[in-house]
Amino acid sequence: MIPMKPILIIDFDLTLIKHDLFVLNLKKLILTDFCSLLKIQLKSRSWIEFKLGILFLNNYTFEEIVNNDLLVHINKIGDNFESIVVVSATPQIFLRNFIPEGYFDGLYGSTTINLKGVKKLRFIQNKFGNNFGYIGDSKSDEIIFETSIYADKIIDNKIINLKNEIF
Repeated sequence: MIPMKPILIIDFDLTLIKHDLFVLNLKKLILTDFCSLLKIQLKSRSWIEFKLGILFLNNYTFEEIVNNDLLVHINKIGDNFESIVVVSATPQIFLRNFIPEGYFDGLYGSTTINLKGVKKLRFIQNKFGNNFGYIGDSKSDEIIFETSIYADKIIDNKIINLKNEIF
């Protein structure tokens, strides 16, 4: 029996895109429209709703802030993987509205659980098992890097390979 190729999982903020959109939009609101920020906060019943309210004020397009070096890298290594998906703490509804169709085989974001750190790892393992590669950027991704069979870390928009047990 031929073993199945692993899944490649990509993080969103500061990995697939060069910025943290939530932080960019939050800073902009604090500096220019604090009243709107308060309205969003008052209307939000959860952290994910608050985050979503801030994100939907976004004025950037995917093409403007995508990490093009990462797209080239994914293109280069992509044949080693069964599929390529995004898994992020960013709300799923925003990901599906922001990332154009056709770039990835799946987009998974936070719904009721904030997919960060251990919670993200549990989601990945439940959905895809342990046969996966991961590209991310943050300290909370460390547990995912350790568990993956392939790992790249994005530092200052540069790709650093941490682990390669595939090719």
